[in-house]
Amino acid sequence: MAAFARLLAVLVAALTVAGAAAAGPPPLRPRLASGVRTISIASEAGSSARVTTAARVATIVRWFNALPRFKPRPCPLLVHEPEPVTFKFLGPRNAVTTAVDQNPGTCDGAITYGNDGQVRYPTLADDHFVARVSRLLGVDLEARPTTAGNRRAARRDAASLLGRAVLPAGATRTAAHRWEVPLSLAETIAYEKAHPPRGSRLTAEGTGSGPGIAPNEQLTFSFPPLHGRLSSRELDVWLTEMQDESTSLRLSSHDVAFVVRPPAEAVPAGVTRIEIGEPADRSLRLVTKPAEVATIVRWFDALPVVQSLGALYGCPNMGADPPTVTFGFLDAGGKALATASLLNAYRGVSGVCNPIRFGIGGHAERPLLGGRFLIRVNRLLR
Repeated sequence: MAAFARLLAVLVAALTVAGAAAAGPPPLRPRLASGVRTISIASEAGSSARVTTAARVATIVRWFNALPRFKPRPCPLLVHEPEPVTFKFLGPRNAVTTAVDQNPGTCDGAITYGNDGQVRYPTLADDHFVARVSRLLGVDLEARPTTAGNRRAARRDAASLLGRAVLPAGATRTAAHRWEVPLSLAETIAYEKAHPPRGSRLTAEGTGSGPGIAPNEQLTFSFPPLHGRLSSRELDVWLTEMQDESTSLRLSSHDVAFVVRPPAEAVPAGVTRIEIGEPADRSLRLVTKPAEVATIVRWFDALPVVQSLGALYGCPNMGADPPTVTFGFLDAGGKALATASLLNAYRGVSGVCNPIRFGIGGHAERPLLGGRFLIRVNRLLR
């Protein structure tokens, strides 16, 4: 009986091993090994931190090890798409494990995690990990909007706009973003106008004609911009009459990303005086009161970048030789740390037709949209 029991145990063990071999090794779990002593954190927006305090290191490691697996789900377009944040966990013998939090704090935030490029573990859910670490350290690691992030958002949004088009019944896809519609050109135009994409309005339409050109129509539907992110969002519907009197329909979309003024393109620290003048009449005003200097610098640093200088047209007449107003941002020794100038036209309002030219240390920076900046400065100094 004992021999039979031993034989049965051997068979069960053999079956267990065979079953385990068939199932393969257990999945790798994203888990930091013990012994992490230092954590280096860097956001692509420029903020960073280095954690060496044992209690804080242990807290961040505990939070990281408790993160759940990432599960993809439908997410709305991000009004603000944060920059990635990278964590490097340094352990004994300089062992490094790296985690990158993509879109921290958002619906589709996910953390990729690997062992110095050798092992890649399953993706983790963000679970507001970066925000918690930011609060723990007192460092803002969640990046502000950047031009690169806006451009990524523009590509994503442009792709999503294609899905908002409403096509007539019976439309047959013939290629990417192309369909054949069993209606005449006039009927298809009428249908598209009566069924604008959700959230859009018809803003332009045109037609092409000429020898050898089939009758056609272009309809442009515009969507509201996303403040500080996307300055223009458009979906074009291209319609061409076919020989069998059906209609060829093609979709294209185009978003324009908002260019963010980088933090480096600001008035340098150390400005104690501001010279404001009009070289044409040799007038000069010197601002020395600290409160007034600080206010003017703060207003100036808040001005946005001109979004496009390549498509200027239809600018009103400035009049005969409008005067130029210059700003010199000076340090205590009288050295100009930065300069700015604009044409005093359009009743002092600065727009794309008369942007503010800005330079730091003799290097030209991006032109700025001044708006009512000059008017506000004049009122401040009355």
